Amino acid sequence: MCEACRSKVPVTYACVILCENPLTRRLFAAKPSRRPRRTRLSNCTLAHARAAFNLHSWHGIQLVDEQVLQQALRSADRFDVLNDLVGFTGMQPNEILPRLRRQGRFHYAAEHAFRDPSSSRELAWYYRSSVDYLFGLAWHGVEPLLRGRAKHKHLRAEGPILEFSPGVANNGLYLAMNARVPYVYAGLSVLEASFAQYRAARRGLGPDLFRVLPPYDVSGDWKLDPLAAFKPSSPLHGKIGTILAFDVLEHVPHFERTVAAMVAALRPGGLLVEQSPFEEGDEAGVHEHNGTDTRLHTSRHGVTMAQAMGPTMKPVGGSVGTSGTHLWRKRGVDGEWKDTCCISGFWPDNCRGWQKRCNLK
Repeated sequence: MCEACRSKVPVTYACVILCENPLTRRLFAAKPSRRPRRTRLSNCTLAHARAAFNLHSWHGIQLVDEQVLQQALRSADRFDVLNDLVGFTGMQPNEILPRLRRQGRFHYAAEHAFRDPSSSRELAWYYRSSVDYLFGLAWHGVEPLLRGRAKHKHLRAEGPILEFSPGVANNGLYLAMNARVPYVYAGLSVLEASFAQYRAARRGLGPDLFRVLPPYDVSGDWKLDPLAAFKPSSPLHGKIGTILAFDVLEHVPHFERTVAAMVAALRPGGLLVEQSPFEEGDEAGVHEHNGTDTRLHTSRHGVTMAQAMGPTMKPVGGSVGTSGTHLWRKRGVDGEWKDTCCISGFWPDNCRGWQKRCNLK
């Protein structure tokens, strides 16, 4: 039976989501109080739970606005992702759109609540096999840092570019097709990686421009390894020009180990671009104010990004402060750190006159 609902019905997917998760217990508590109360739903059937969940959405996260979604799908930097999903999944647009809206049970936070990973290994397996992440992030556009035709030659000089946990690879399609920069997809999700490979093949992109690295070590025992792309056995170890990690490191337990592996995989003078919105949790590590819930996010636990990067890396561009996008350069063979002004254009004190010097006007 569903213990949280105290209903003598089989525990269903939606019953677990609605009744057993502390966030939804707070939503459906009969009376407001300082402490979340257990929910009493007299009829915790699948239909009832889905209807309630669709009505209230997810705590802290609303549905994707329909106007925003439609505008995104028409944008050139989504690379016709809706039709790609239709071809890849075999579903029709009316079946895919609720998933792109993250509607109700299709929200990846709901999937996470159902899986409820309690260890780093379970968390890695969740990301490897998640279905809803494929749709939930598919409509995201190309990162602003990469856009701009005048930047293309400077991006090519920083290649090959490897992206860690890149979702449906809109950044990769832009880099490979528009900027003609060799791109490497290094995701953990087998489903997303297959979709990225499908999208590249549909556009005639070969491995010289768009390459997918599997999330396991093919030279070993083929066991799941989130860091397989950065291991010495990887064919690109020590040859990667740039690593992109947008909104991923805050999801990784002991993120400093991942950063150390990234730094080791970069060639001398290589670039690491990260955007990592860490959030501090309570004493139990729970982030109830964050609607994505959750134990998806881990705090820094006292380790700063500079400490994680180590002595060979230096901040050379990006946002000021802990939020936003940051660019880190690995020390070159000459012992110096080359700036990134022609890509970022940030930090005017370090990049004075960058537009004229880089011919970006």
